[in-house]
Amino acid sequence: GTTMRWVLAFGGCSVLQDGCVQLQSVLWGRLSLGMTQRVSRALFDHLHALSLRWHLNRKTGEVLQVMNQGVSAMSSLVQVLTFSISATVLELCLTSAVFYKIGVPFISLCVLAGAALYSAWTFAVTRTRTQQRRRVNTATKRQQDVVVDSLLNFETVKLFACEGVEAERFGGAAAESIELQRSSQASLAVLNWGQTITMQLGLVGGLLVACAATTAGEMSVGDFVMIQLYINQLFRPLSNLGGNYRQLMQSFTDVEKMSELLCTDVEVRDRAAAIDLCAWVASTPAARRDVAFQEVSFRYSPGGAGVTALSL
Repeated sequence: GTTMRWVLAFGGCSVLQDGCVQLQSVLWGRLSLGMTQRVSRALFDHLHALSLRWHLNRKTGEVLQVMNQGVSAMSSLVQVLTFSISATVLELCLTSAVFYKIGVPFISLCVLAGAALYSAWTFAVTRTRTQQRRRVNTATKRQQDVVVDSLLNFETVKLFACEGVEAERFGGAAAESIELQRSSQASLAVLNWGQTITMQLGLVGGLLVACAATTAGEMSVGDFVMIQLYINQLFRPLSNLGGNYRQLMQSFTDVEKMSELLCTDVEVRDRAAAIDLCAWVASTPAARRDVAFQEVSFRYSPGGAGVTALSL
């Protein structure tokens, strides 16, 4: 009777856990899609508000990549902070409290020390990898920019027989990107190896304390197995901390690029008391709808040729 009730309770809790996970996915999906839609619309409107001079000098490939990566990074940033890093820290605190409650606070210290070493190593190496990632992004954007600009100006390239020059430009950008990606992969291997070492130090330290307590008769074999399961359960989400932190830093980098684009100054702005043309046209007879230019000046670039004080 009692055993059957516990088995049924375990099955019910497992089903409820999966239901909560699926409900979280549905709710987060609706929230993230709405957030990305608003951000992408704001960025799109801002790009159209920029001046013709900016668009004549823009790099289309780079702008498209910054827009796509920045919008998706907004959702990843909130998701990692809310559902990954915060949840891992909460589980670490709760597990340490359980160890302290059952009378083995030294295991809590070993686990916390291992988690602290793991986090410190992850953060230190990932800061270096973030700089590498920025250089990789810059090289990748430069490579894509060469492709986009070359194809957009296909007729000019063919007219001046510059196919070889364009191929050399693309090859140089691709070689730089590959070299930077190799350095990034090497630093990733160093990061993963250091994480494994720090994780095993915390695990072995906690199990040694539990083994000593079991040998002294202060704990039963069942308690030792329970503590081992607790430690393994604790370090399982910590194993994803490096990936979550890398994703977090990558999202920060992408959002930083998008923020720079959003902060680009809008050179041409409507006056505060500007007339609504649609309303004015609807309320004005056709015979009075005259278009006049008064002291109009325009330059593509400062000091360049253009129109000065044009009145018609």
